[in-house]
Amino acid sequence: MSELLKNEPHYEYPGYGQDVGFCHLLAYKLSDGRILAIVTQPTDNTAASVTNRAEAIFTQLMTDFELTDPLQLIQVEHYAREWYKGREQEDAAGEPSAVLPDVYPGDFDQVQCWFNQTSGQYINPTWSPLSQEEIEAWVQA
Repeated sequence: MSELLKNEPHYEYPGYGQDVGFCHLLAYKLSDGRILAIVTQPTDNTAASVTNRAEAIFTQLMTDFELTDPLQLIQVEHYAREWYKGREQEDAAGEPSAVLPDVYPGDFDQVQCWFNQTSGQYINPTWSPLSQEEIEAWVQA
């Protein structure tokens, strides 16, 4: 069974320049030892989005959870339907997940980055779509 490590509604990450962004971080230690970190883009974050700063967030999560192998981290970007209001997408927030606290239906993408030894940062993010059911299955395993 997984273990909830963090449920932080205002997790800060570096934006561009002096900017500081924030997201909702929900982090679990999965039964296989990996860390699942769901970063939800809040509607009131006016700094760089979790997508635009994916590699900075990945680097910070690797440090925060003292991980050395990028395959130990499953970073999931989440945009709840509510975020799309006024952006010509669905308007309904939907019902929250019964498994994941404060997670509403929306778009989920796994982010993977690779370590650059020269800069000491994780770079070259790639995104792969996930379903909410896949994420819930990891947490329930």
